[in-house]
Order: sequence, then C-alpha cells, then structure tokens
Amino acid sequence: MRIEELFLDGFGRFNQRTVGPISGPVTVFYGPNEAGKSTTLAFIRAVLFGFPARFNSHYPPLAGGRHGGRVTVSDSAGAVYRVERYAGARGGLSVAAANGPASGPESLLRRLTGNATPDLFRNVFAFSLDELQTAASLNDSSGAIYSAGQGAPGLPALLKSLGDQRSQIYLSRGNNQEVPRLLNTLRDVDAQLRAVEGNAGRYGALTARKLEIDSELQEADAELERLGSRRAETQNLLNGWDDWVALSDCEARLRDMPKYVDFPENPIARLDSLEERARLFREERDEAAAQLRRAEEAAASDIPGEALLEDAASIEAVRRARSSFD
Repeated sequence: MRIEELFLDGFGRFNQRTVGPISGPVTVFYGPNEAGKSTTLAFIRAVLFGFPARFNSHYPPLAGGRHGGRVTVSDSAGAVYRVERYAGARGGLSVAAANGPASGPESLLRRLTGNATPDLFRNVFAFSLDELQTAASLNDSSGAIYSAGQGAPGLPALLKSLGDQRSQIYLSRGNNQEVPRLLNTLRDVDAQLRAVEGNAGRYGALTARKLEIDSELQEADAELERLGSRRAETQNLLNGWDDWVALSDCEARLRDMPKYVDFPENPIARLDSLEERARLFREERDEAAAQLRRAEEAAASDIPGEALLEDAASIEAVRRARSSFD
C-alpha cells in the first residue's frame, strides 16, 4: 500500500490541511518542534486503524472541523482508494474506489493494510523518534539497533513471542505441548482402528442383509397397496348394501306385478293431468256445496212481510196505476 495524499480536517492544530504525496521506500517527516510531525503520524494511525480511547483529548480540533480526515492510498495494482474516518456519533469509516463507496469498508481496509495489526504498523511501518529511542534503550541494545535499522523496533519482542509459541507447540522432552498431545490422540485413534478392523466382514454381511430387508420392504409395500385397494372396494360395497337391498326388493315387486295390455303411453303425465283435474273438480264441488248451504240457510230464514206475497198481484196493479192516481 502506498499513501498518495493526506487530508487533515479539525485534527489538532490542523484545519483542512492537505499533505502529500508520500513516496519512496522510507519517508521521514523532518521539522522543528511543534511542526506537526507527531500529529501527522497519529492522524495516519487513527484513520487506518481507528481512534483510541480518549484520543480526542490529545488532538482536539482547535480551529473547528469534524475531527478526522481522509487518506488516499493505492495498492500494488495501481488502484486508488480514499479512506475516510471521522469521530463522533455521525462519523465512522468509509472506503471509496473509483467506481464508488465499498460495501465492506473494514474488510477492504484490512486487505489494503496487509492485515497488519495496529501494533505491527506502529512498530514496523510508522514509528516516531521517541519510540525509536525507547527501543534503543532496551537491554538487548544490539537487537534493538538491528530492529530499528530494519524498520522493526518490535523485532526482539516478536522473536520472544515466536519462541514462546514454539515451546507451546513442541519440546524434545515435553509431554504437555500441542504436538505430544496430538501424537497421543493419534495413538488412541490407531488403537480404535485396530479394534474395529474385524468389523469389515460383519459389515459385508450386514450390508447383504440390508439389501434383503429392502427387497422384502418393497414386496410388503406392494402387498399393502393391493390390500388397500381391496379394502376400499369392500368399503364401497358395504356403503351400498342398503341401497342394493332396496333395489332388489323393487325388482322383485316389479316381477310380481300383473302385465297390462294396451297400457297407455305417458301414463305418469296423464296421471298427473287427471289428478290435477280431479283437484279442480273437488274445489268446484266444495264451492257448489257451500253455495247450496248458503241458499238453504237463506230459504229457511224468515222474510219480513212475507204475508204480502199473497196480495202481490193487487200490489203490483196499484204500483202501476200510481201515476194515474197521482
């Protein structure tokens, strides 16, 4: 990864200041005290690896700004990326390439930095004069000088860490390291394999028996399907038993009925028509009977002035001669 440009925004004494490009295998920031060398180094570390706790108290934005900035870098293929990081609730990390912002900025930034940890970056790739002097004051001065000359002041600690890890993995007479434990596990597995070697023949017999059982299961499934069809047919016969008995009874009664010669056509329709006519006749009969009953009741009742009927002729003559009388 190569740093092309720095843009410091509200970072310590810097307010929207641009630095770059930074090229060459080794870059030295040189200047008098309070020139901003440590601030620039802290800015690079903060943008690439995040803001440490209480970081803002050391580099407050003296002249305003969002307290952060961006670092423009390029990879070995020449692709350029813009890495931005700002502090605060509205801040965060964003990595953008030429085609727009990346969907996974953290993973892309780890790839650009070669998966380097903050300590590795501080001790090997970007360290200050104070850190170099601290490394030179170590007891192992020769190792520290060698490490500083190679750009890696943390090399003695790294070698010690590798030695410790090697001791945890294997010692010539050790029993609690990782390699002896793996060997013991391997011996246990070998013993288990030897114990099950005699199961190969039994496995073959069981496999053959399994094939036989599979064949028997297929035959049983076919028989079960046939019996299921037979059961369905029997159930249908049971469901229709009562209807079949009634049908048989009707057929027997039809056989016992006498045969008629010259039986009329459409007897059902004619029967319905005759029954309708009979109904109408019954209604007319009932109406005539009611009228007769009313007439008989009227005839049996007393008529006012009925005695005058004997003089009906005289009364009629008087009525007709009324005009002459008047």
